[in-house]
Amino acid sequence: MKKLILFLALTSLLLSACNRDVSPPPTATGESVSAEAIFTAAAMTAFASVPSATPTPIATATATATIQPTATITPFDTVTPQSTATSGSASDTAFGCYDAAFVRDVTIPDGTLLQPGDLFTKTWEIRNTGSCPWESDFVLIFSSGDPMSGLDTLLGKQVAVGATESFSVDLVAPDTPGSYTGFWRLTNVEGTIFGEVVYVAINVDGDIPTPTPTP
Repeated sequence: MKKLILFLALTSLLLSACNRDVSPPPTATGESVSAEAIFTAAAMTAFASVPSATPTPIATATATATIQPTATITPFDTVTPQSTATSGSASDTAFGCYDAAFVRDVTIPDGTLLQPGDLFTKTWEIRNTGSCPWESDFVLIFSSGDPMSGLDTLLGKQVAVGATESFSVDLVAPDTPGSYTGFWRLTNVEGTIFGEVVYVAINVDGDIPTPTPTP
């Protein structure tokens, strides 16, 4: 009997223990959340909402070399020397087919001493070095220097290619003592000057006046 009562008492205690309300674990409320946790969550949300900035590459300036054009040096014009015609040459010269070359002084060598006012005749020997004959109406004309009263003179004869002839001009020695030189040239009927220059050079006797210095 005692054993039965003890068993019932133990069973009653066990049932009482099982029926006891089990308290649920406390649930976190707005008041129980700390301020630090709130700020941390807000910061993380804001950080997540900001789009990641894509870094823009910095353009690297590439220096472009400027090529300066090379100056073109223009050469000077080349002067072609005048061709020297030979006797009987079939090629034209700078004067066309006419040319002439001095051979020698026949009269009045260079530096001949004359008196003021003397009349004299200067004669040259000249060769036809062109490829055309000279006509009788060609003229020996004064070119430059001291004319000494000389006049243009007709050749008065034909001169074949390669031939040599003498030609003269009548001159007058100047009245003033000193040295004088006159230059003469040949021309064809069209007035074209050709050939080498021939000249006469004389000295006129007498006292040469000394220039008076200007104060």
